[in-house]
Amino acid sequence: MRRLTYIQIVYLRLTCGGVIVHGSSVIKLIVTVVTAVVLGVSNISAASAQEVGGEEGSLVETALAAEKQAIQQGVSERAEVARPSKAEITDEGVTGDTYFGEISVSFGDSVKLEDVAWTEYAADVETGAVARSSSGVGTLIQTEVVAKHEDFVEKEWGLSMPKGVEAVVFDDGSVGFRMDTGNGVSAVSETVISAPWAVDEDGNPLETWYEISADGSSLRQIVDTQETEGEIVLDPQITYG
Repeated sequence: MRRLTYIQIVYLRLTCGGVIVHGSSVIKLIVTVVTAVVLGVSNISAASAQEVGGEEGSLVETALAAEKQAIQQGVSERAEVARPSKAEITDEGVTGDTYFGEISVSFGDSVKLEDVAWTEYAADVETGAVARSSSGVGTLIQTEVVAKHEDFVEKEWGLSMPKGVEAVVFDDGSVGFRMDTGNGVSAVSETVISAPWAVDEDGNPLETWYEISADGSSLRQIVDTQETEGEIVLDPQITYG
């Protein structure tokens, strides 16, 4: 089923027959849409996250704040591709079509994402997992609590790829996908997982890197938490093309 964007949902509620929004509600919705368009950073503002309310809203707000901090610190960058393809949220993560076929990144079987109303986010409050799809970009954001004197945190992200496709870590820390086409020649997909980022609860960037599992079925993100205690937020961001 095709996912509706935040703005599309508001538009349908305002104009479709049988759905009526009165007076101040209309103004409030229009203001929220204008705010989202002007910000241009994501499809939900901090104020909108608060309006969602409850644990879901709090989790999304935490994820959004951490992502903004990572961008401001210069540790989170969106990859550019010539021909973006659509990213979709699944029950466990994100997926999208590539030149090689469908490639998915997931939190794992323990996570069951549910859509957060009025947003392009899905969340699992119990596991601290948040996912977002925006055009050709799929983002997974995980919150973790670090114990005192814990040296490193390791997070396993599931990878699902067509047969013959291999994930590889590039020198800049990003992860690409390639396939052997024979005669020693490899084709490389435009689809890429950006270099990882992680921040502590004060927004300070933490050293982090990716490793590919021996069988290629998972992406291990390692975060140096030797000088950190409390909540941290980390994420992989995949751009499909």
